[in-house]
Order: sequence, then C-alpha cells, then structure tokens
Amino acid sequence: MKTSRLILLSSLVGLSACTQADTKAVEIASQAHYGVEISDARVRPPLPGRDIAAGYFTLESVKEDRLLAVSSPISTRIELHTHLKENGVMTMRKLKDGVSIPAGEAVEFKPGGLHLMFFDVVLPEDAADIALTFDFENSDDVTVIARINDEPVYGSDTKPDYKKAYDRNSDNHGDDHHHHH
Repeated sequence: MKTSRLILLSSLVGLSACTQADTKAVEIASQAHYGVEISDARVRPPLPGRDIAAGYFTLESVKEDRLLAVSSPISTRIELHTHLKENGVMTMRKLKDGVSIPAGEAVEFKPGGLHLMFFDVVLPEDAADIALTFDFENSDDVTVIARINDEPVYGSDTKPDYKKAYDRNSDNHGDDHHHHH
C-alpha cells in the first residue's frame, strides 16, 4: 500500500510543475508580440449560396512592420485587398506584397478600404466568432478572435461615412462643394 501512495504523490507533484511551466510559456508568448495590437476584428459572413467572406479590423504596431498574410480555419485562402478609385470607378485590388504598417499609426481595414477577402469559406452555422492568425514580417504571428458580423456592404450604409473620410483625407477638395460653417 505504501508504495502506491508514494507514486500517486509524485505524479501529483509532477502535474503541478507542468502547469506552472505552461502558464509561464503562455505569458512569454503574449509578451512576444506586445508590439502589435489588433482590435475590432470582425468578419462579414458569405451571402447565402456564396463562399466568399470579408474581414475588417484595426491594426497598430509599435515598430514598423508588414502584414504578409492572414489565415483562418474557415477558409483555404485569405487575400489582402484594397479598394482603389480608377477613372472614377471603385475597383478591388489584391495586395500581393502585403500591407506596410507604419510605427505607432493605426491602420484600419474597413468597408470601402483595405480589407480581407476569404475564399472557399466553410462557416459552422452557429458560429459567433472565428480565429484569425496574422503573419507579420518582423513580429511573431498574432491570433485574434474575430466576431461574425453582418455589416452592410460598402455602397449602402457605410457610403456617407466613407465619403466624409475620403474628403477629409484627400488633398483634392475641388469636388467637395459643401460649405462648412
């Protein structure tokens, strides 16, 4: 009887040592990418019968970096896209070289601007959120949980805001006929 009790005790001690080591590893992992912050991550699910989704988020990095790729269990291929105005027409363009992230400046992925395109999406019906893993040139990979969000497509509710932002950010105010009082 004595021997078995001893074995039991030592295995318990072994277990607690493991647990402590695990938490330490997790702490180190979270500190490793302290320089990158991803907030407000959300994914617009595919339309019925379609398998393409869009993703938006805000990204900030302490040091200059480049977002190379994003991956997720729900999609076989995720591309970084932007909207460009060409001859007055909005077109979508794939960013093959990733997106450069200036140091200390928030880069916003939003409808009508930079965004993620998810292809061959398989989304569990009751999914409320999904994991997104961001692959950077300099920083460690960062995985965040993005919420599933039926956000209006660019062209509907988001258009006025986008127009405002566009006018504010562009140097060309020639087409802005509104008088600000």
